[in-house]
Amino acid sequence: MKFVLPLALCAVIASTAVPTKQGNGFPQFDADHTITLSAGQSVILASGQKAKVPYGTTVSQPGGGSAMLNGHGNKVNATGGAIVSVPVDAAGSADNTVIAK
Repeated sequence: MKFVLPLALCAVIASTAVPTKQGNGFPQFDADHTITLSAGQSVILASGQKAKVPYGTTVSQPGGGSAMLNGHGNKVNATGGAIVSVPVDAAGSADNTVIAK
């Protein structure tokens, strides 16, 4: 018995097996699994996660309280469950770090 796949099915299988880079709509991760956010993106950080974000990002803590990151090269501690939101008009590099403890 000979098994033959239709050409169209082979193309679908081949295209799903190739790793692809995430599009601009998704946060990107570096080798240390740090999330890098760009303009208009948000994430909820679990304990132990880090996010690199640009100037103007807001960090909202569970249970209340928030802070806007001004400047560059800052490291900010947050709690697990913190919502990190980058405004849609954010510009510049993601050189601030939010660390959920």
